Amino acid sequence: MRTLTTNSPELRSFLKYVALFLLALNGIGAFIGSIPMMLDPSGTTSNIQLRYLEYTPFADFLIPGIVLFVCNGLLSVFVFIALAFNWRFHGWLVFLQGMVLTIWIIVQVIMLRDFNFLQVAFGLIGIALMILGHYLSRFR
Repeated sequence: MRTLTTNSPELRSFLKYVALFLLALNGIGAFIGSIPMMLDPSGTTSNIQLRYLEYTPFADFLIPGIVLFVCNGLLSVFVFIALAFNWRFHGWLVFLQGMVLTIWIIVQVIMLRDFNFLQVAFGLIGIALMILGHYLSRFR
């Protein structure tokens, strides 16, 4: 049995696949959450009540839906492609996506004054992406 060293190709490959999985999970989650918000900003068809926006500057879910779609949906797809094809600076892009997701969750908790399981799960995914991005950027 081989041991994994910090510069081993096996470790890099493992970290890459974990990051790809988390990026896909984040992107899919963002699309699932944002598309109903954009199609019906009132939240009635997706069963989201406007009272959640009581402490935010938003009157409906359109702007949060667009931001979620772009920042966590489209950006995750872009970073996924960059990582899959080993584009230059792909490790830093993974780190950046993790930071964007973590900041999104922190701002969401502060603005909504609510805390639930999905926020914890995606907050942990954001932190994991930052850690993975850091390590992936160190491989030559």
